[in-house]
Amino acid sequence: MTLFEKPTKTMRVLIACEESQEVCKAFRAKGHEAFSCDLQKCSGGHPEWHIQGDVLALLNGDCTFMTSDTHTHTSW
Repeated sequence: MTLFEKPTKTMRVLIACEESQEVCKAFRAKGHEAFSCDLQKCSGGHPEWHIQGDVLALLNGDCTFMTSDTHTHTSW
């Protein structure tokens, strides 16, 4: 598989320290389930893909989180 091919397997991706959502959008364009996370509000136009808060809580095993559009996710 080359860099530009669609993946055959979907990954779940968390991009820390990313309010712009540029990396998140690139992963989503490749078919992955990606979320950005930052202490700041997102500026990328997709609050449904952004977790506003400290990423350390998620990395330490708290797999329940709310995206900026107030949707709660618990399946990670």
